Amino acid sequence: MRLFEKREAYAAVKVRGSGVTKPTAMADLVYNGQEQYLVTKGACAYGTLQYSVNGGAFSETRPKAKNAGTYTVKYRAMSSTGEQLSEGTITTVIAKRKLYLSANDKGSKTGANLKDLTYVSLGLVEADKADLGIRIHTDADKSKAGAYGIRITTDAGSAAAANYETEAFDGTNADIYYYIEKGNISGSKRVVIEKGEQKEPGLVESGGTLLASATVKNEPADISGLEPRAMEYRSADNETGRNLVR
Repeated sequence: MRLFEKREAYAAVKVRGSGVTKPTAMADLVYNGQEQYLVTKGACAYGTLQYSVNGGAFSETRPKAKNAGTYTVKYRAMSSTGEQLSEGTITTVIAKRKLYLSANDKGSKTGANLKDLTYVSLGLVEADKADLGIRIHTDADKSKAGAYGIRITTDAGSAAAANYETEAFDGTNADIYYYIEKGNISGSKRVVIEKGEQKEPGLVESGGTLLASATVKNEPADISGLEPRAMEYRSADNETGRNLVR
């Protein structure tokens, strides 16, 4: 008599997941004159990630943008066989950069040629200086003693202007003047941008803080030769934090 052994076979089936690490929006982006990544680095273990920006064509290149604005990034994970494993939509914002401009007081004697007008800035990307069209002017009359307003303006219609939130201190809001004098003029005031820290968010993953202050200074009787104190400019971010004392 033969004995038969009954055996049952079991097959182990491994269920494969999508293997997708989904990208997310980059946080705290601020315009800095350079292209910045819009999303974090995603991954697809069984294929590739593809991206589309503002309705454009899909590409495997991780998307970047330069100018301030809101960007809609669509992504899809595609397997090596062309199967779509997942998809999603991300909204990323590059904020405008804060720009502070302050005209400098100037003074000269009656009849003397007017001095060149100058200003200081905080937050300006050097490459944007020409396109931003910063202009500084006065209606000072060298033949008549007095305090004449100094004005500073930018070209609001320029491409560069769209990337900034600009605040200017000049003779229209901060008692900054060109003085034509026979003698000394006392009690003058001027705004000084004292110092700021501005981190370039495109170079780091996290945000930072902009520290800027503007104060009105009472000057001594003799204002000739006065210049605003030197402004410190370090690597920094552009969030917030201005204190104006008038």
